[in-house]
Amino acid sequence: MNKQLLAILKKLYKHDNSYYDAERGLVLYKMDALKPQELELLQQNKWVPNEIELIRHDELNRKLIGMQSDAHLSWHVVAGIFIAGVGGSFPAGISILMN
Repeated sequence: MNKQLLAILKKLYKHDNSYYDAERGLVLYKMDALKPQELELLQQNKWVPNEIELIRHDELNRKLIGMQSDAHLSWHVVAGIFIAGVGGSFPAGISILMN
């Protein structure tokens, strides 16, 4: 992931850029916080904010089993991200192994 895309995602997913949709019972993110160029970059990377997907138990298990063959999710890579999270250089990495 490039740094520009990561910066856009951090801007979009900030806590103060969210609101609770009581009707649907979930948190959504305000798209108007992004500039047109930022929205275009999200579209180019096939990133669709606020797209909620219902995944049933058996389907989720199949997806998780399928992820085992993804080189980007090897134990070596995941452990490196976790260590970066513990070390402070990538705080989101702490949750990688817990999830």
